[in-house]
Amino acid sequence: MTQPNTSFTSPPVHHSNFIIWSFGIITSLLVLVVLVFPTDSLSLGSQKLSEPEWLLSTICVSILCGILSAAHLASDTSPGLSGIRRLSLFVLLLFAITATVRTSIPLITTNSDTLEIFVALPLPAIVLVATVLLGFNTGILLTLTSAFFGVFVTTHIPTVQASEVVLIFSVLLGGGLSASFVALGARRINDYLKGGFTISIIVFLSAAFILPATPQYDESQFIFILIVSVINGLLSTSIGVGIYNVLSRPFGIITRVELMELAQPGTQLLRQIQEEAPGTYAHSLAVADLAAMGCRTNWSRRTTCPGRWDVP
Repeated sequence: MTQPNTSFTSPPVHHSNFIIWSFGIITSLLVLVVLVFPTDSLSLGSQKLSEPEWLLSTICVSILCGILSAAHLASDTSPGLSGIRRLSLFVLLLFAITATVRTSIPLITTNSDTLEIFVALPLPAIVLVATVLLGFNTGILLTLTSAFFGVFVTTHIPTVQASEVVLIFSVLLGGGLSASFVALGARRINDYLKGGFTISIIVFLSAAFILPATPQYDESQFIFILIVSVINGLLSTSIGVGIYNVLSRPFGIITRVELMELAQPGTQLLRQIQEEAPGTYAHSLAVADLAAMGCRTNWSRRTTCPGRWDVP
């Protein structure tokens, strides 16, 4: 028996200029708050720059992040960011990844010996969630934003060397990109867990190439980086799967993995139909194939086609 082919192309989503500009302003203010609000040991402004210079610098970065977010919303016509709930989810994930980077780097970089601990932080989990729930392009945007954000925060810490800035940038970039591609290619839950090893390898390579240039370099650091990279990959996929399962329902998102899981013949409902009504099950698959082909044909003509699943 063949499985129903239900692939289709979603209609393009176009946002109004008001929503695009409002979205850019909100993300700019969010980034500004994340940069300025932490004080005491997490404060960055008084370490290298005067207060006016620090404020001007943070405003420029905030505006840049807002412009990137608005441009992404204007250019991405996929349904990933359609509706207020999905836009709110993007703001939530943006806050999560920028706030984590903003608070973790000043704490970890107080001692160069503990900088490698940053490699173990499962930040790719946030990118994985964004890719699954909001689309691949959104995951890439969060990756680039977090990497740029990490560089900005790190360069304002006097004790950090240039090689350590590159280390943080490459780990954020490599981990985020690998998480996006893992989420893009996953079809079942197990694929995410297997993808954790892919993230581990990419994170390790992203950190290993710059290790010899870091202060107090030692060959044993490669073993330590390998261990924390594996921790990063496994935690990122495990936490990411848990988070997107929790967030998908409140934000009204049905993920592709959920649909693929439901389409498996081994699910309880389909197995019950096969056992109790095998003829109806076979007929339903045939009707589903015909409906899918009709919808794909009519969709190209910009018309609608009602689907049918002939199971009582």
